[in-house]
Amino acid sequence: MSNNQTMHTELLKLNVSLIEKTNFMLLTASTASIAFVITQLKGLNWNNLIYLPMTTLILLSLSFFFGCKALEIMARALKSNSIYLKLDDSHDLKAALKFVETLISKANIYDSCQKFTFFSAAIIYAIYVFLVIYLNTYPNAIS
Repeated sequence: MSNNQTMHTELLKLNVSLIEKTNFMLLTASTASIAFVITQLKGLNWNNLIYLPMTTLILLSLSFFFGCKALEIMARALKSNSIYLKLDDSHDLKAALKFVETLISKANIYDSCQKFTFFSAAIIYAIYVFLVIYLNTYPNAIS
């Protein structure tokens, strides 16, 4: 394997490692956030505001799904990478490296979706909290 291919492989490993760490962090945060939102909803009366935390729960669930999917694809990429590193033929190795890059690109897409849905959920829940505070402070604001 040439020095350039070795460096390329090492950069791919770093990329996968970084994605993996952020995915695990966001999976943990999503799980904790889902539990938190559910506990906050207990005992509430049904009103139009309840759709905001329900949307938050849906987005957090999607974030969890996207994170799991990204980890699954990265695991496939790492397994494929370890198999392909045993290859001797440079033509097969280039094709294998392209396949691993494709998997990592897919993982990056799911990683981006995970982040987007997680932070969207956080923003929507913050809006909900501020609306509740406002409506408790000014109960006659919305007639």
